Amino acid sequence: MELDFQRARLEHYEPVVDAVMSQEVTAESIVPDAFPDVSRVVCTFGDAYIITKQVFAHSAKITGSTHLHVLYIPEGENMPRSLSLELPFQCSGDFPQIGEQDIVHESVISVNAEARLLNPRKLFIKAEVKLRIHCFSSKCIEVVCGLAMENAHTQIQTSEHKCHSILAALEKSFSFSDTLRQSQAKPAIEELLTYHAAPTNVDARYIGNKLICKGILLLSGLYRSGRELFPMQFELPFSQILEFEGSFDEGTPDTSLSLKGVECTLRDGELDVVIDAVIHATIWSHQVVTMLSDLYSTAEPLDVERNMISLCTHAERGSSKGTVRKFCESGI
Repeated sequence: MELDFQRARLEHYEPVVDAVMSQEVTAESIVPDAFPDVSRVVCTFGDAYIITKQVFAHSAKITGSTHLHVLYIPEGENMPRSLSLELPFQCSGDFPQIGEQDIVHESVISVNAEARLLNPRKLFIKAEVKLRIHCFSSKCIEVVCGLAMENAHTQIQTSEHKCHSILAALEKSFSFSDTLRQSQAKPAIEELLTYHAAPTNVDARYIGNKLICKGILLLSGLYRSGRELFPMQFELPFSQILEFEGSFDEGTPDTSLSLKGVECTLRDGELDVVIDAVIHATIWSHQVVTMLSDLYSTAEPLDVERNMISLCTHAERGSSKGTVRKFCESGI
């Protein structure tokens, strides 16, 4: 006895890789002629920006650049100076689960930078970059949810199952710029020594097939005014719209921001800031799937073949913020 079944296709993205890659790069840098001789290195700050990514069968490669600020004391002076250096890096990893058509979302976890004095005109610099990659592979599951035509001699049993899956994995590159100025209550910026941009959590909501993303980028740093040093901090709001196929009214967006480049230039006491960034978004869908679990016939013998199907179950997801404080004593 042959029966025609009613089938449903469940198309989704399956997370296949969640890994951390690290790369250490070193170089010797000559102090430019426009800068005075180095007497002592005070500290080094570093940021990493992802420029390109390539996905191959069973491997992934990410290239980028580290932006280092070396704060040092020149010979014969007591006020620190800042030297900006670029150090390119490349991370590669072998992952058997990755395919050429898979989607990879990447982000920078941390950058450990170090600079040592070799001689007054030469520095040894080192940066250790840690990246995190998420890989999503397109999958399609076919389930039997009933009979195509009713049969008086056949009885079926169905069951409902909750299915949580990723229906879309998106990314969008964008740029934005702004001109910043310190408030009148704070000293004017005469020399910019260091700066660092850090994205905060990105809030997202979707309307139809559009995902609306909003967030704030924190720009912090150190500058000189007269004979004193002062910290600075600015908030740079941004918003972007991502479009995708379909409309998921029950989906939950999960978004993050990674930086491709940050330029901060001091001009007449104002900071001209240009940001290149990428928004990554994954949309989770929560739906109930009706599946055929059993059947029998009162007229004909039936041979039943059963297949096991794995559905993603729900897990609570969330984030929390913590504050870390440390007291440091410097020699200057």
